[in-house]
Amino acid sequence: MVLLMVVFIRVGMFLDLFFRGVLAVVWGLIIFLIRLVRIAVCIVSLGGRLG
Repeated sequence: MVLLMVVFIRVGMFLDLFFRGVLAVVWGLIIFLIRLVRIAVCIVSLGGRLG
């Protein structure tokens, strides 16, 4: 019974770290995409002014 509890806690900690890593990667990608969109909008607006 105690062994089961220990295994459960270990798995829970592993899953917590795993999901944090996944969330960090996803969040980083979202921020990266937002920056790309902003840069693209700036370039398009500048191109429209120059052209």
